[in-house]
Amino acid sequence: MREDVKRRCDLFSENKVAIHKGFKWEYDIMSVAAGLLFTCEDKKADIEKMKACAEIIKREKSAFSAFRDVAELILVSKMALSSDPAKYLFDTGWLYEKIKGKRIIGDAHYILAATNIIDHGRTNDADVITDRIVKIIDGYSKAHPVLTSVDDIPAATLLALGEKSVENIIAETEEIYRCLKNRFSGHSDSVQALAEVLALSDSPAEDKCNKVFEIYDALRNKGAKYGLDVELASLGALADLDKDPAELADEIIETEKYLSKLDGLGAWTVNKTNRLMFAALVVAESYSGDMPEMRNSVIAGTVAIALCVEWTMVAVVATM
Repeated sequence: MREDVKRRCDLFSENKVAIHKGFKWEYDIMSVAAGLLFTCEDKKADIEKMKACAEIIKREKSAFSAFRDVAELILVSKMALSSDPAKYLFDTGWLYEKIKGKRIIGDAHYILAATNIIDHGRTNDADVITDRIVKIIDGYSKAHPVLTSVDDIPAATLLALGEKSVENIIAETEEIYRCLKNRFSGHSDSVQALAEVLALSDSPAEDKCNKVFEIYDALRNKGAKYGLDVELASLGALADLDKDPAELADEIIETEKYLSKLDGLGAWTVNKTNRLMFAALVVAESYSGDMPEMRNSVIAGTVAIALCVEWTMVAVVATM
């Protein structure tokens, strides 16, 4: 294992454990996601600052606000990583309202979208970006009315931040989707999510799809069954790497095995399928440096996992 990957894994474990101890009431999977955020910034989680940020949210947002829901720990982490947590929350709040528009019900995905804009230093372009987001989502909805939902907002925001025209974004995403769907049949939602991630890069659509297929096949051939649900989009983080697919597969498998032995990332917290997703991002980051677009796609996937957990708990309680 390369030393840089090992160091990142150790920091990931340290951050996850510290965050879980500091925020025991949060879903365990969200402490994994928060730990990943700090790790990708190559920083140790500052628990005291995080708690101070949580108090700011508690003071400024009602208990029934989307800001106090499943994505709260992610927001707390991003606030703690900023130089001015109170301003970060303020900016997230008004961007959230702008993105949400006239929709009555709030959602964690609007919050993630708002933080994407802030993290890219584009708050001054909010009106233009919001308009592009609406047009991108409208384009997706026309092509896939059943598949397109609020889950697509964070990725649409990342695409809206780029320089591609809305028309090209919609056309390329659809081209990638059609290329992927036959291979990953029965997983249309995750195929669309992966297509959106792949559309972020400038490489030819066919090349990106083929690279994903090669990496996926290499993992399968080596006995690693990569997830085809929320995990699938994370393969987009590897598509532009100038690395042999078989070698990438070996690194991801080795990294997953190492992560499984670390505190807070073993079988009691993260299943192997999800851990492969995190391993893939750690490996990708070690080669590509700062990758907020790909990282945020995985964070969004993690939020989706937590939402599934939450909805399952609600359903169980409703039957009692």
